[in-house]
Amino acid sequence: MDIPALTESSIKKITVEKPIDINDTGAGRVGILKLRVTPAGKKTWVCRFRSPVEVGKDGKGKNRRLELGEWPALPVKDARKKALAVKAIVDGGDDPTLRKELKGAETIRDLVAWYMTIIDLKPNTLRERERQLDNVILPKVGDIRLSKVNYSVLASVWEPYEVADKKRMASALFATLRHLFNEAHERGRIAENPLLGRKLKIKPVRRKRYLRVNETINEVAAFWHGLDAVPLDQVTKIALRLRLLTGQRTEEIYGMRESEFIADDLWFLSADRTKNGEEHIVPMSPMALDLINEARALAQRKRGDETDLIFPSLTRSIPKRWVPTAVGVMSKAINRNYEAMGLEHFTPHDLRRTLSTHCSRIGCRAEAVERFVNHISGHRAGVAGTYNVGDDHEHIGAMRGVAMAWEAELKRLIAT
Repeated sequence: MDIPALTESSIKKITVEKPIDINDTGAGRVGILKLRVTPAGKKTWVCRFRSPVEVGKDGKGKNRRLELGEWPALPVKDARKKALAVKAIVDGGDDPTLRKELKGAETIRDLVAWYMTIIDLKPNTLRERERQLDNVILPKVGDIRLSKVNYSVLASVWEPYEVADKKRMASALFATLRHLFNEAHERGRIAENPLLGRKLKIKPVRRKRYLRVNETINEVAAFWHGLDAVPLDQVTKIALRLRLLTGQRTEEIYGMRESEFIADDLWFLSADRTKNGEEHIVPMSPMALDLINEARALAQRKRGDETDLIFPSLTRSIPKRWVPTAVGVMSKAINRNYEAMGLEHFTPHDLRRTLSTHCSRIGCRAEAVERFVNHISGHRAGVAGTYNVGDDHEHIGAMRGVAMAWEAELKRLIAT
């Protein structure tokens, strides 16, 4: 049975005396799409096609029938999108009825397991995605079947953070889920993407927090000396002070190895160790080297010669092995002790911003500061970065100037 055009209004008027499949008609029609109508008024979208995988007795592909959903819950426009996705799978030589995700048996947890095998992300981005998936997304929606997943289900992951005014976390969770479902949809893993074309209507608040110094307050001194008064292990105190003194990221500091020192006072980070994927050399000031030497001594007593990690941690899993200290250790240390230090809340990244802000205040060149903390924006981004290359000796010299100027200023601040 055909009708001139299969539209929302024409479907509403269809009645039959016996079950029948109505071909998709009208503008935008999809050849394999049918509307199954019963005398009781139930109207279901189905795809009919021949399997490119299994052959029937007639020597041709077996006839297949795949339900997409019921009308009007699944309107014409969306039914055609799903049918096109099914058609793409068939045209690609696969049988969608043999895919358990299209039959509703696969869960979000199964999809994530597949996703982790195909994505190609920078190491730090990958670690952050894993944390979001393991700690938030999977506990919340991991066991929901893909056939039951819609926008509302996925929104339940990030909306609590949006309501709690944790907009940065909400945006990060949305981005992870969108990438997951975009990849699955583009690679034919799922027939429909509930986040296709969706945008989160919130803007993360740009953090401006740094340790302030003015006529009435000296948060830098409060932080530096406050570490001595709170119940933290010495290794964590060293790492926090290095975060402020060098401006390098937490995972870079905790992943520091003896083999990364290409000279007594030059710390080399390979591209796979940095957030922006750029090799980086950090000139160390005497104060920073004193802290690192203290960490070395503590590490040597802890792990002997089994690893060259300077901030090692022993895994709980069997067999046990040495790995870098988890980045969360530093955040937890701050969250539990910032009030005891007489400070408003801050994060490890705010220590990096503290260095940049105060270096600018004392007259350090912006480009040199950006190079020192390995941050690409402004002076080092786009065309400016392309044509402002220079040589390694020049850049190391400029960064060493930043390191020494900041050490001198830090000593002045913590002496008051």
